[in-house]
Amino acid sequence: RLRAMEEGASARRTLEHEIADLDERYRRLTRELADAQAALDQWQAHWTALMSELGLAQEAGPGEVLDDLQAIADALKQAESAQSLRARIHGIDRDSAAFQEDARERFTQLAPDLLERPIEEAVKRLSARLAEQREHKSRLDALLEQTTRTEEEVRQAQTAGTAAAEVLAELCRQAACTRSDQLPLIEERVRDKRRLRDQLAEVESGLIQTGDGLGIAALLEEATGVDQDAVVARLHALDARLEQELRPAHRALIEQKSDADRTLKTMGGEDAAAAVAEEIQQLLAEIRTEAEQYVRVKLAARILRDEIERFRREHSDPILNRTSTYFSKLTCGAFTAVETDFNEDDQPVLVGLRNTGERLHVENMSTGTRDQLYLALRLASLEPILDAAEPMPFVVDDILIQFDDARALATLSTLADFSVRTQVILFTHHGRDVEQARQLDPHQERVWVHRLGGV
Repeated sequence: RLRAMEEGASARRTLEHEIADLDERYRRLTRELADAQAALDQWQAHWTALMSELGLAQEAGPGEVLDDLQAIADALKQAESAQSLRARIHGIDRDSAAFQEDARERFTQLAPDLLERPIEEAVKRLSARLAEQREHKSRLDALLEQTTRTEEEVRQAQTAGTAAAEVLAELCRQAACTRSDQLPLIEERVRDKRRLRDQLAEVESGLIQTGDGLGIAALLEEATGVDQDAVVARLHALDARLEQELRPAHRALIEQKSDADRTLKTMGGEDAAAAVAEEIQQLLAEIRTEAEQYVRVKLAARILRDEIERFRREHSDPILNRTSTYFSKLTCGAFTAVETDFNEDDQPVLVGLRNTGERLHVENMSTGTRDQLYLALRLASLEPILDAAEPMPFVVDDILIQFDDARALATLSTLADFSVRTQVILFTHHGRDVEQARQLDPHQERVWVHRLGGV
């Protein structure tokens, strides 16, 4: 019973503590409820004031207020957009007015007859006149260049004529004549003299050979005491004997020799070695002739090719010159020019000229160098088009994949310079190209870098 009483007392004490804790919690919650009620009353008063300020019903809920606020925000956004558009329109009108004023001044200076026409029509007409004037300028430059070449040819001809006149004067002095038209006759007489002198030398040589060792003087002295008629009669007698005795005997000996050759051939068989040797000699003669002809033809072809190359350099295509300039910049000076050459089939092809003088065909270039050559050709061919027509954007996609860092930077610099003529758009997914573009133009005055979504 004592233990039961002690346990009851312990449970009572526990319950009393719990009752005290609950009373304390009740008093705390009562205070919090009062504070929350006061805050709620204050918030409701503030909410009512805001609803009155916004012109909304006091019983409006938060959802309705949010919808109204969103509508107000949208309206303010539209108002800001309208204001921006009005400012832009005002700027466009201002630029248009400035352009018209500047155009009027230009028309006053360049084309007064277009002042009364609408500005759009006048600008188109002036642009057409500009294109026509550029074409005339190109033709004028070509004519001036041709005139310069012609004047140079005339000067060379005059120099050659002066030299020829001096040569003719010297020839006239040596020939002891007063006019140059006398020189052909004198030259003909000189040729006759040389011919007669050669004939005389030939006759004297024959006389010496048949004169039993006597000289011309001795033969002349010996012939002085000879009767000409007797000599002629003696010659006729010798000719008669030659025809009647010696020539038949000579023919008979020839027939005997032929019979002996036939007999020898019959006895000894066909001389195959002699025939082969003769054939070999004939083949060697033909080979020698063909080799000489081949050398002459190859030499003539080489001379012709060198002359074609010289003519090509003197009258090279302007596009090829511009291609050489671009190619040198894109390859950082590794190649100095682009020229034409002939392949094994004598077909014209493009070659790159290294700074060492080596000529490299396209098929022997690396992939990156071929891409740079193609880009140089493309840029050079676009220049006359941009000069004659309205410029259009030049779009390239990942052309720097095969380029090393130096040539990639040189290509970006070249494209930046080319952007002065027309807009250049380069697509790439390589971070190196972006960094080099920023390095090339840190302040983005000529080069702008734009990242597409998700890239």
